[in-house]
Amino acid sequence: MTKRLILLGTGVPTPNLQRGSASSALVKGDDITLVDCGHGAVHSLLKAGEDPIKVSRIFFTHHHFDHNVEFPYLLLTGWVMGRSKPIHVYGPRGTRAFVESVFKTFEIDISCRLDTGVQTRGGLDIRAQDIDEDFTFSGEWRVKCRRVDHLKQLGNYTLGYRFDSEDKSIVFSGDTRPCEAVAELAMGADVLVHECFFSPEFEETGVVQGRKKSHPKLPFIHSNPEDVGIIAKKAGVKKLILNHLWSERNLDDLEKRVRSRFAGEILIGHDGLTVSLQ
Repeated sequence: MTKRLILLGTGVPTPNLQRGSASSALVKGDDITLVDCGHGAVHSLLKAGEDPIKVSRIFFTHHHFDHNVEFPYLLLTGWVMGRSKPIHVYGPRGTRAFVESVFKTFEIDISCRLDTGVQTRGGLDIRAQDIDEDFTFSGEWRVKCRRVDHLKQLGNYTLGYRFDSEDKSIVFSGDTRPCEAVAELAMGADVLVHECFFSPEFEETGVVQGRKKSHPKLPFIHSNPEDVGIIAKKAGVKKLILNHLWSERNLDDLEKRVRSRFAGEILIGHDGLTVSLQ
């Protein structure tokens, strides 16, 4: 059975014509699992030759908008395209409420299409569940998660995920400062997809690419290149993919800084990057 990882969006909240925001797909045969659903995810699936109605599960790392803003579009376009199976949605505290809010926000549209008979309720079966570190799942993938070091306000939390098949393991850090939870989750993994804060613009001016004001705390809620290399080395991963990228400048320098701590294979993520998991 064909298995592959597709990076659907590799950017950040700031708009970037070269990158959508955070989303990845694990494709196993005719089944698609998403990790996050940021801006551009649906079009990226189409560009990769995948049918969005084959998405059966979504795992949210957290509920910053660059990680979930495309979910309503995925839900509603799949509905009008003819989705016939439920989508199971998992994520940290607030996931179920987020999904319910989408139905409320688009109530007029949904009601209109139902009333006119253009659509039926088939395809609107979205089953959402708030999860935490005790969560495990066995299906197309065996899944477990850990809390990572990001988004702790008001009792919220961020999750990193590990997906295991019969022969491959893929780990997603989520947004995080460097933390032991990611190293433990990624121990011996074939692929680690890790966020990486690298911005020459920020180092020069205190303002990241595309923004109009400084954000002095940004580096302290993310992981710098050396941090990511240290985590990958500690975990002993085979392949490291750098994700959630802030700049298009000096990417060779980015790789050098990571490689100063990690000698394994390094890929700089870009939208559409596809990795075979055979």
